[in-house]
Amino acid sequence: MMNSTVNNIFQQVLEKIKPSEEDRLKLYKTYEYVKNKLSECLRNILWEKLADISLQGSVAKDTFLRGQSDIDVFLLFKPHVDIISSEWFENELIPLLLKCFSDYKCVLNYASHPYITVYINNIEVNIVPAFKVESPEKIISAVDRTPFHTEYVKTHLNEKQKDEVRLLKKFLRTWNIYGAEIEVQGFSGYLAELLIIAYGNLYNLLKNALSWRAFKTCIDIEGYYKSSKECLNNFKGSVLVVVDPVDPKRNAAAALSLKNFSLFKLLAKTFLEKPSVEFFLNEYEEKIDFEIVKKYIDYRLHNYDSCLYVLMFNVIKPIPDIIWGQLNRLKSSIVNTLKSQNLINDPYADVWVSQNFDKAALVLEVMHCSNIYKIHKGPYAFDTTNALLFMTKNRNSDIGPWIGDDGRLYVIKRLNPGTITKSATEVIKVTSLSGLKFENVIVVSSLKDLQCLENNYYYNDFIAWISKFLERKPLKKLLNLI
Repeated sequence: MMNSTVNNIFQQVLEKIKPSEEDRLKLYKTYEYVKNKLSECLRNILWEKLADISLQGSVAKDTFLRGQSDIDVFLLFKPHVDIISSEWFENELIPLLLKCFSDYKCVLNYASHPYITVYINNIEVNIVPAFKVESPEKIISAVDRTPFHTEYVKTHLNEKQKDEVRLLKKFLRTWNIYGAEIEVQGFSGYLAELLIIAYGNLYNLLKNALSWRAFKTCIDIEGYYKSSKECLNNFKGSVLVVVDPVDPKRNAAAALSLKNFSLFKLLAKTFLEKPSVEFFLNEYEEKIDFEIVKKYIDYRLHNYDSCLYVLMFNVIKPIPDIIWGQLNRLKSSIVNTLKSQNLINDPYADVWVSQNFDKAALVLEVMHCSNIYKIHKGPYAFDTTNALLFMTKNRNSDIGPWIGDDGRLYVIKRLNPGTITKSATEVIKVTSLSGLKFENVIVVSSLKDLQCLENNYYYNDFIAWISKFLERKPLKKLLNLI
């Protein structure tokens, strides 16, 4: 049973995040304006092909937060019209929509197919084409499920539970684990709604989350599967399985990473043991003192003998999912390549994208970079001819040669730090990067090495990010609450 302390915290937070009537009116008025404008633009061209224009997402379900500034408007097309296809959406419909809203800032995005975001009165309006199908089994594209998701949530959440969803969303946002995008790999809004439907309220969810086991937990609200084992066998490799109530073959938690699953469990345990309103408050961002940041970076690099390798890219296709996806895949490839080369010093890597989405960086840190060693594995010692050749070739190695327990010869050599640059650039050459163009590598041994970026608008943000990258303390706030 929820204690009074937790209840008071929830009420405190809810007072700040529940939308006002003014918030609702602003969003609904914007929706009506967009709907009418779409009707005018498409009436003479596509009206007979269009089945409906509808409001979807958290605004339609009334689970949105105060101050939310985005709405989802779906153009639902009849599925049996011959010319309608994903290609048609991209080549014919999107240009029409861009023309229709040419008086506003528009951004082209991609999900299962293209959609546009229009900025009207400081509100992001996502205009998404989809097919109006009879049931989820007949979907043509992934977004066709959305109206079924909206309807399910609307019919399964009562008014009090809508507020519980708001509390959960605020909780997730505070800790940067809200959103299913590749950049975040966290909890989507729909997943948050399903978890409240499954457990009734946030308190029960947090209590039950303590018993979740990674890769071994299935939440099946509608009971589609006979057992947890059957469910998990159907979704192998998923950290957490939440069976989509409108499509039993889909895992609504598929985007969730092990890292964010683990963080959520840590947060749940800590909050239940030491409840505090701080769990729902965004950290106050102090103004960055760049002199302190610079000193810290130089201290970090010198005292840990670290080298930073900053791989800079120009963004040529500014579509978030594509860019973040390609950067993360490249990061994994480079780190795995370096590890496979038997380097003693394992690299740490992360990726960054500028606010304007025109620049990106993949940053590697190698500790003790003036002493990078590599283990070289040679032939079996009993292969005498090749063994002697290996020993002769490596007579000047730093350590060895020696015969390992497996019978092979081994040596250890010190490498030039430039080896990292060479290996990383070779991986880039063989990696498909349709959204990125490789620019250069900056080898950073002090902050002065980054001065070549100083005249760019993103320099301050990037330096602040580098500082956090080196500090590696994302759980600092949580530690303060323990």
